[in-house]
Amino acid sequence: MKDNNYGKAIGIILILFFLGGCSVRENENELAKDKSIFTFVEETKLELIKWNFTNSENYFYVKGLVKNISSKSIESVEAIAICSDKNDEFVTSDNAMIEYSPLLPGQTSPFEVMVKYNPEIKSARVSFKQIGGGELMTKHSEK
Repeated sequence: MKDNNYGKAIGIILILFFLGGCSVRENENELAKDKSIFTFVEETKLELIKWNFTNSENYFYVKGLVKNISSKSIESVEAIAICSDKNDEFVTSDNAMIEYSPLLPGQTSPFEVMVKYNPEIKSARVSFKQIGGGELMTKHSEK
C-alpha cells in the first residue's frame, strides 16, 4: 500500500511540475514578444560627440567622435552609416570599426565609415553596434 501511495505522489508532483513549467514557459514567450518591456531598462552606452558627412568623387565619408558614457569597457564597436535619398528613403548603408577597442569608460574614439558613391544619397545618420550583438543605445549630442 505504501508503494502505491508513493507512486501516486511522485506522479502528481511530476504532473504539477510539468504544468507549472509550461505556464512559466508560456509567460516567457509572451514577454519575449513584447520587446517594449525591455527597451526602457537598456542603458545608454555611447554618446555621439560630433560627426560630419562629406563626399568625394567615389565615396561618401561619415566621420566623427564617439564616447563611452557607460561604466564598463565596450569591445568591438562598429559605426554604421545609414544613407538616405532626398525623400529620406533608405539607399544604402556601410559600417567600419571605431578606432579604439576596447572603448574604456569615459574614453572618446574617432570613427570613419566610407560608403560607395551613389548619386541618390543626400543625407546620412549614424548608429553603433557591437559585432555579434545588437545596436548600442546612443545619446546624440550633435546633428
